Amino acid sequence: MDFRDRHIVVTGGAGALGAAVVEALLGAGAICHVPCFDEAEAQRFRLRDRKGVRLTVTGSLADEAAVGRLYQGIAPLWASIHIAGGFAAAPLRETTAAMLRQQIDMPVPAAASSIFRPAPASNGAAAPAWWLTPQARRQSRR
Repeated sequence: MDFRDRHIVVTGGAGALGAAVVEALLGAGAICHVPCFDEAEAQRFRLRDRKGVRLTVTGSLADEAAVGRLYQGIAPLWASIHIAGGFAAAPLRETTAAMLRQQIDMPVPAAASSIFRPAPASNGAAAPAWWLTPQARRQSRR
């Protein structure tokens, strides 16, 4: 598929799995918007200097306002792919309810913001990983 000049948010794009997704999208011509927790993560991102990569230091993806600001700066949004997730190394027996909630809560605001607070230029459409904007769905059928 041709993703030339398509703006796509990839949460978790700076991680190992996310970087592979970003690299594939860049190879297809996409413009990838990758939110990073902090400047150190942005500097470590191996694709940071590639054409088509747009890094934004957003802080926590659990911060709905920060995620909203991320989407405000992207137009026209074509799709969102949510790969971000939490990780806590602990034996299952030592995992607390708070640790589990943190793993679940972190990616949810990013996905919700892309659905309920889309970028203004996206005509009200944005999408988590398994959805595409109406424009993207029409073009993918061609």
